[in-house]
Amino acid sequence: MSATGLKTLDTLGTTHDEQERAALRQEYESTNQGTIYPALVRLQQRDSITSHWGESDNKRRAKFYELTRVGRRHLAAEIEKWERVSWVVSRLLTEEA
Repeated sequence: MSATGLKTLDTLGTTHDEQERAALRQEYESTNQGTIYPALVRLQQRDSITSHWGESDNKRRAKFYELTRVGRRHLAAEIEKWERVSWVVSRLLTEEA
């Protein structure tokens, strides 16, 4: 989930755990709390994201997550790596045999 989680946070901006779960569930139907929270903890341990407690739109206590500079750099590197890999695969699939 590392790069996917970072991209989700980048797309959503500052978000809290309920929004994060909803966005990830839309992308991956099998995603559940058992996989999201450990991934968020790992991202925080790597200084890729930061979090703070606040109040959600529906006035409930919620934990908000956002990308750090380290997270943005990591995301950019992952995107670059994916673009290289997808370019190579595309070339292999479109070359005449």
